[in-house]
Amino acid sequence: MHKVVLNFCELFIREDKILQINIFPGTEMREKESRLIEEAVLKLNNQQPCACLVFIGDFVHFGKEARSYGASAEGASVIKAAAYVVNNAGHKLVGNMFKQVDKPIRPVEVFYDEAEAIAWLRKFMP
Repeated sequence: MHKVVLNFCELFIREDKILQINIFPGTEMREKESRLIEEAVLKLNNQQPCACLVFIGDFVHFGKEARSYGASAEGASVIKAAAYVVNNAGHKLVGNMFKQVDKPIRPVEVFYDEAEAIAWLRKFMP
């Protein structure tokens, strides 16, 4: 398995061809971190966009610039769809606000359950 480890997250392609991103607890996500993830995704997936399963660690904060970049055409260019798996109501609320306020151009959904997130992502895979 190919894996990229950055100082704030790890990324790898799972056996089911879904890209998984684990964002480490306490991370402050800014545009810089979003761009580093984009570079790693392209490297891992041979320059092709992919379905992405993102696990958000405790106390992760997504700043406005990270949310704006992630919602943009440029920020969404490497990810066909993103399923965020969260473990608390605060992150669920932030994820839903991202969808409604920032209006990402790619499909985005927020889940508590990994299996539900994977089932949803499969709709965007060949």
